Amino acid sequence: AKESGQSHFAFFEAEMQEKALKQFQIREDLESALHNHSFILHYQPKIDIKTQRIIGFEALIRWKHPQLGLIPPNDFIPIAEKCGLIIPMTEWICHEVGQAYDRFQQQGYTDISIAINISAKHFQTRRLIDLIEKTIHHSSIGYHHLELEVTESALMENLETAKEQLHALHQLGIQVALDDYGTGYSSLAYLKHLPIDILKIDKTFINGLAYDSKDRAIVEATIKMAESLGMRTVAEGVEEPEQVDYLKEVGCHYIQGYYYAPPLNEADAIALLKRYNTTQSCSDVD
Repeated sequence: AKESGQSHFAFFEAEMQEKALKQFQIREDLESALHNHSFILHYQPKIDIKTQRIIGFEALIRWKHPQLGLIPPNDFIPIAEKCGLIIPMTEWICHEVGQAYDRFQQQGYTDISIAINISAKHFQTRRLIDLIEKTIHHSSIGYHHLELEVTESALMENLETAKEQLHALHQLGIQVALDDYGTGYSSLAYLKHLPIDILKIDKTFINGLAYDSKDRAIVEATIKMAESLGMRTVAEGVEEPEQVDYLKEVGCHYIQGYYYAPPLNEADAIALLKRYNTTQSCSDVD
């Protein structure tokens, strides 16, 4: 009620207490989870819409909690950001991604990229450059094979600091993707000043492509704008063949979603690469 402003009131519900207790438990357990290696990474492939081949993966963290089971990132990432644990958590992710890339390379896949999601906290601490250089130094992954995904809201928390660090990363050859485009500030002003390489079109606009003319108009306009600015586009949450057909028609570059594959453990990600980047098209995925 206080967050809503003055002269507001709210009724208490038992679900609110349960949610608060669960969040408290998650916060208490997060630090020990880092020390006990309770996190795992899954990799969701990104597909080149023209060649139908895997061009990279997005690394997505999962938490195997001993009592609560597999906890999705939406339930613990916001808490990790609030209590500051997102910094060491991302350091762990970067280390694991570097080691995973080594294993991808050993299998002969040297031209793929791996994307890591970056929190607004990293721009505040100014440790992002050091973290990336440490990742590069301790693995065989190159700067041009590493991609950082950042949301509009993360950029806007401290735009000038973010701009400074993104330019430094860009000079190193790091690719930067703007995640969930269209759901946040969607300011066209900062797009021309920030070194953004990729726009990721949010799933909320992809869902209705088969039947909603407004979603189609937004997606097509975004793709054309990105192309004019020298950016590539990724459609998130693609699940239907009709969506793929339309995205190909309007010139989207890459596709990500359950139509091709859900987030996979490392062994399954390598198996998918072996199966579809060497023998057949990704469109043959069951």
